[in-house]
Amino acid sequence: TQQDKAQQYLEGIFCAERGKRNIERMVEEVSGSEYESLQHFISNSPWDSEGLMLELAKNVARKLQPYGKIGCTVDEKAHLKKGTKSVGVARQYAGTSGKVDNCQVAVYLSLTAGKYSSLTNFRLFLPQQWIDNPKRCQKAGIPESKIVFKTKPQLGLDMIREHIDHGVHFDYVNGDGLYGNGFEFSKGLTSLGVNYVLET
Repeated sequence: TQQDKAQQYLEGIFCAERGKRNIERMVEEVSGSEYESLQHFISNSPWDSEGLMLELAKNVARKLQPYGKIGCTVDEKAHLKKGTKSVGVARQYAGTSGKVDNCQVAVYLSLTAGKYSSLTNFRLFLPQQWIDNPKRCQKAGIPESKIVFKTKPQLGLDMIREHIDHGVHFDYVNGDGLYGNGFEFSKGLTSLGVNYVLET
């Protein structure tokens, strides 16, 4: 079943050696898994990742309530990549290496309270050069509705708005200077009626 494949995939991520987490290594570590079916599950099978993340966010918010005020942290992370085919890959600033590098960049939300934290949403940043090349986007499997340029603060606001619209509880938003410098992000949060603490 799809649930079994999801469990095998997650188990593979945790069991496979860091830096070597691909389907082949996962299958070696997870008993009962098969390369073809696991590859199909992660690459081609239809599943609602956004719906899954929303359910996760609701569950995390409920679990964190006993631990005090819940913060919604927005931050980005670069994932270094070789080649040109991975969605959103480009030469761009990578905080991971501290320089311009070939990478993908994603914006993440996490909910935190006390010493606990969990990822609750994410969006892959599409550089302008991808947006300007619809054929490349189509070949990479990006849905047409997603081929729209958005800044990282805009992606963060979209996810926060989605949390609010779906009843995910948090008490404030926090972020670093990328979100605190300029007014785009803070004005967006004000319009949503959200308290925030941002680095400037």
